[in-house]
Amino acid sequence: MEKDRRSKSLFILGLSILLLGTTLGFAAFSANLRVSSSATVTPNEVDFKVVASGSETDSSVDIVSPSTVGGASADDVVIVNEKGSSSANINVNFTEPGQSVTYQFFIHNEGEYDAHLKSLDFKNVIDSNSKKICNVVDGSDATVELVNQACEDIEISVELKNGSDFLEFKDSNTFENVTLLKGRVSSGKFNITYPDGSARADGAFNIQFGDIEFTYSTAK
Repeated sequence: MEKDRRSKSLFILGLSILLLGTTLGFAAFSANLRVSSSATVTPNEVDFKVVASGSETDSSVDIVSPSTVGGASADDVVIVNEKGSSSANINVNFTEPGQSVTYQFFIHNEGEYDAHLKSLDFKNVIDSNSKKICNVVDGSDATVELVNQACEDIEISVELKNGSDFLEFKDSNTFENVTLLKGRVSSGKFNITYPDGSARADGAFNIQFGDIEFTYSTAK
């Protein structure tokens, strides 16, 4: 019995995180721009092209590799640049507080229009009214109450480059006068953190975050 207690006290929490998707949305494109009573200009939506990449110099690089702290592990992320760029299945494994994972990405404006960042939205998990959900892993004997306490402490945030600094966001925001000029590149980071001093669970559990959506527009 004493041996059993000791082995339980040495149990290291295994935690995996799944971020279903991160998208770059495109909104408010003007399909018909009337110049005068006798002329109508019809822009081509294809010419509004904002794409995500794992490289500052090459927009075709579709792999974003993680930077880890404190013994965390994480998989590479594949960016899918289609109608609304997205990165899917961000998988991270934490074993104890004090660990974190960062993904740095780059946003390229390759279109014919300046792109204005309108909003950054932290969405709810699909089919849920919560931005974060934790569940005990099948076969784990984790205590739900302890899992919920640990879940509460784990954070996801986004940093956006502003001049020489990164500004951090943990909740949805709207923006004015944040513009990515055509031909330019901006950068950002996703941070997933299990902070020092956080609660510990007594078994493995999964945590799932909702999508994070950036919306760029032709409209200022």
